[in-house]
Amino acid sequence: MRIFIFLMIFFVIKSFAQTKKAIEYFTYNEKELQQDIAILKEVLLNTHPSVDFYASKEWYEHYFDTALNVHHAMTEKAFRMFLKRKLSALHCGHTAILPSKKYDRYLDKKPFIVLPYFMGYFESYLINIKNIDSKDTLLKAMDTIVSINNKPVSEYAKEFEHYLYVDAFADASKKELIQKNFVFYYSAIYESDSALIEQIKYNTSINKKIPFKKFKYLNNILWQMKSDTLMKKYGGRYYAGVYLDTNKAIYYMKIKSFSGISMRGFFKRTFRQLQKNKSQVLILDLRNNPGGKIAQSLNLLSYLLPQKDSIIYETRIQNIEHKKYISRKLEFRVIQFFMQISKKHKDKKYIDYIRLNSKYHFDNKVYVLVNANTFSAANLVAVYLSKRPNTKIVGTETSGALWGSNAVNFLRLTLPNTKVKCIIPTFRIYHSIKQTNQKKLMHSILPDIYVHYNPSDYLNKKDKALESVYFDLMRK
Repeated sequence: MRIFIFLMIFFVIKSFAQTKKAIEYFTYNEKELQQDIAILKEVLLNTHPSVDFYASKEWYEHYFDTALNVHHAMTEKAFRMFLKRKLSALHCGHTAILPSKKYDRYLDKKPFIVLPYFMGYFESYLINIKNIDSKDTLLKAMDTIVSINNKPVSEYAKEFEHYLYVDAFADASKKELIQKNFVFYYSAIYESDSALIEQIKYNTSINKKIPFKKFKYLNNILWQMKSDTLMKKYGGRYYAGVYLDTNKAIYYMKIKSFSGISMRGFFKRTFRQLQKNKSQVLILDLRNNPGGKIAQSLNLLSYLLPQKDSIIYETRIQNIEHKKYISRKLEFRVIQFFMQISKKHKDKKYIDYIRLNSKYHFDNKVYVLVNANTFSAANLVAVYLSKRPNTKIVGTETSGALWGSNAVNFLRLTLPNTKVKCIIPTFRIYHSIKQTNQKKLMHSILPDIYVHYNPSDYLNKKDKALESVYFDLMRK
């Protein structure tokens, strides 16, 4: 029995090792990759909403012909990274290149191997905020790193920018994403067992070999703030709300995402309560909110906008090419059908109206907290509130644009050879933002109160955006 158990364990371990080798190191030849690219190009040119918006179809056709050329075999990961770099020209944060199902299952079982430090990237330096392993003594808090494996950390930061998808030219948000996620980006892309880091201490350069460590689950503490406890204490999975003073004049509302079937009821109860208590200030926290359902974001705006407003949806899809490789086609057609019968439309543009909730409308002061992880439906709310009187945007720049975004629903293209998946939005969403300088519409919201974080702020989990609101209220 012992011999049998030993043999079973041996063959399971050997099988896993072979699977790992097959997935990580198996390569697709040039012909297979070119076939996948040809299908991807044709589908993008005929369906993606960025085509004929940021540039003409002819421009994108020429770009794909020159940029998406492969001349050697690649592993699946290398191919995915290649596509991610090249498709950033679509300027679409809702487009995604995802692993094949087989590779995805492998990643689910694989531990996360990471450089074991929470480090922030500050102006060409990495500052160690905190050790993930408290027993680790190789680095201390506030140690400065200038290079990894003899390559300046600033060069890695430039490289990471090509893999980050944001809407339009909201590129300022990439700096914050890299600042807080540098170690995770590096670990995921380079997948190593160790790294040679160059540390600067007392104007002296010190080289250290740092071993990577395995973790099943890891939460990046650089996004966490002390105010997050309000979410746990007073809220649910997607939202929270609490008064910050005994007079019930200042209400703090945190929305993690526009999800959950009970959100509409939460908004109604909250604004009825604000009216009953004659509350003077609403702090709406949309930081780290990736979006969600547009209907819920419009429902929130109905309590806050000074007047009726609108939003426009547009699709350029006529015929879907390579249907056998694309899923969720029916979902798109159903949504398009209901838009045609329920919304005012012309030339594949559909108008949706944001009607006001006159019964529990809130007309007083609003602060909207945003950061680089404020995206999609959350960015939509921030954009519309940015033109509201008696409202201030507080924080850092979002990953969304003023003009709108590509979203609503998504086609899923599975490439026939590599089985890599490409997520493609089907509609453009236009915000009703008037701007004399049209170029500004291609960038994100500029906060009225900009918040800057330094390494000690991250170490102490300071919520400087909420602090800025307090100071602004005190000045009043």
